[in-house]
Amino acid sequence: MPDPRVRAWKGLEFCLSSSYRPEIDGLRAVAVVPVIFFHAQIFGFTGGFVGVDVFFVISGFLITGLIQNEIMEGKFTYFFFWERRARRLLPPLVVVTVVSLIAGAYLLLPNEFKNFGQSVVASTAFSSNIYFWLKAGYFAAPADMVPLLHTWSLAVEEQFYVLFPAVLLLCASLTRKRLQRVIIGIGILSLMTSIWLVAHAPDSAYYLLPSRAWELMLGSFLALTPRSGTFRGSTTDLLILTGSAAIIVPMVMYSEHTPFPGWAALVPCAGTAMIVWATERPSGVLVKALAHPAMLQVGRMSYSLYLWHWPMLVLGAAWYNKYIPELDGLQISVILACTAIGSWLSLVLVENPIRYRQVLSSQKAIFTATGIAFALLAGTGLVIHLTQGIPSRVPDEVRAIADARFQGICEFSTATGDLLQESDLCQFGSEPAHARLRVVLFGDSHASHLIEALHQAGINTRTHIHAITRGGCPPLLGFEMASHELANGCPAHNEAAIRLIGSLRVDAVVVAGYWSVYAREHSTNFQDPADFTGSAGRRFSAALGNTLRQINATGATVVLVNEGPRPSGRFSPARYATAVWHGSPPLPGVRRDEYLEDISRFDELLRELEVQPAQRVRHENYLCGADFCPAVEGTNSLFTDDNHLSAFGSRKLIPAFEAAFHASSPRVIRVADQRTRRASP
Repeated sequence: MPDPRVRAWKGLEFCLSSSYRPEIDGLRAVAVVPVIFFHAQIFGFTGGFVGVDVFFVISGFLITGLIQNEIMEGKFTYFFFWERRARRLLPPLVVVTVVSLIAGAYLLLPNEFKNFGQSVVASTAFSSNIYFWLKAGYFAAPADMVPLLHTWSLAVEEQFYVLFPAVLLLCASLTRKRLQRVIIGIGILSLMTSIWLVAHAPDSAYYLLPSRAWELMLGSFLALTPRSGTFRGSTTDLLILTGSAAIIVPMVMYSEHTPFPGWAALVPCAGTAMIVWATERPSGVLVKALAHPAMLQVGRMSYSLYLWHWPMLVLGAAWYNKYIPELDGLQISVILACTAIGSWLSLVLVENPIRYRQVLSSQKAIFTATGIAFALLAGTGLVIHLTQGIPSRVPDEVRAIADARFQGICEFSTATGDLLQESDLCQFGSEPAHARLRVVLFGDSHASHLIEALHQAGINTRTHIHAITRGGCPPLLGFEMASHELANGCPAHNEAAIRLIGSLRVDAVVVAGYWSVYAREHSTNFQDPADFTGSAGRRFSAALGNTLRQINATGATVVLVNEGPRPSGRFSPARYATAVWHGSPPLPGVRRDEYLEDISRFDELLRELEVQPAQRVRHENYLCGADFCPAVEGTNSLFTDDNHLSAFGSRKLIPAFEAAFHASSPRVIRVADQRTRRASP
């Protein structure tokens, strides 16, 4: 009697066939080009990153069909499976990494090169997605300084290749329908995880396999679902047209601010599934379009194109000493041309010869060669890490400029909401036993970058200071920034901060923030001008007045810190140091009159408030000359980026805070005496 399991799998012969499907290569072309254009910041491709999700669905479909076919025939082995994966994926990755290391040694500064070395080690361990997830954060290195950032998606697939064959082997005795239920269960669990993480831990949602597995499972489900009957050409075209729209519309409509993956990824993934499903038995005009020779050529190069494009953009931008958004049309064209040439050479000279066994034909040869190559790369990355980026490559004065960092006495407060307690706070300045004044620093990262100055000013004026700071969180009661993900939980944090200030019975509160950001309407672009007279400005004004009023109600006076000067353009000590390394760039900074005009709007707003701060701290007399506010003095950068002060820049404000504390002293002492009298029997 025939095995009932064989009957249960009947109808999958075409679906599980290893025969070449040209329209899949065409779909790869549809996926890779928008990814490249998105990273190159070409107009119209703000959501081009969804091409990666198209790749995930395709990979799940192809790999499941390949593995399940061999399991049914009793031929599957992990060694043979990984040999094919190694031939397909690893040699081009080795070449791209080696070329990037050579270029990076010339173009990247020690700290950048150190981070690059760490990412090389992570990529050889198939864990770069985990590495970049751990490195993500408020002060993480800008993406366009990280040549191997794009390997996170390769790591997700490689982790899938390790785990998923085991799932299929464990389910080998199941009927097709039961296996489909397993796949659906894994997919739903992963999708729900993705939706939850997008709302609560977006970096985890983006980088980690548990929130991406459902996309691969969607492809797997397709591979295990035979299509009954044959669609006519018009029906096939309709499905492909609908699927194409589901992919293309997100590529145009989504942006880096779209919560992703989660629900938003369902649209392009479903579109990919429609196209794969509709083209299973080729017919129709659009199927022929996907199989056009030009589409096929790009599709066959898609892996090499994906591997090369990001290091080319990062290192090309470093060559021009710019960030990627600052590159002009000609520079982008040159970089993309180099990407195409490198990808074609990689395909012809490396990928195809090894994949089709013209070189390293035996299993032992490919495992030995890739094993040695990966060991050498990992060792090289480890040396780069341990030597702090091989700093001897770079002149001392260049390193001094590039080493401008956020070197405050303490880190940001990590406590949030109602859990904020005195034990959570960083304390600095004068020792409590010798302090004449007790002060709280309250604000966002623009408060934290003052800690270096406040610490020394506190020692000099016998002032003890607590820090209640949280990056990206406006120190404004009742004020919310819905468009800024870092601001989640800020209202609760601020309310807890005011309660704690009251319980600490401090004499003064230094309030500092990135004020112009909070007066922008529906914008997270920090370079946009502030509008203190618009609706956002009015909300900001009301919140600031309320904050000053409630701080005063605790018995403390307010020392309000103006926003400091911001160097023109997208200043970075690293980029300026690189320019010094390879040339003689102009001194970065901003004209004093431009800076004063910018903050004059904030001054006008303050004058209209019913409650005034007791003291103001202004930057222009400490960070600016008669005509210019420089970003660099000699070999010292005053900034860590285009708006945060370095430790060197912060120390320039020591006299400003000494004056503010001295000026506050008489009133503070009277307030303290009144408290003592009230507390006396």
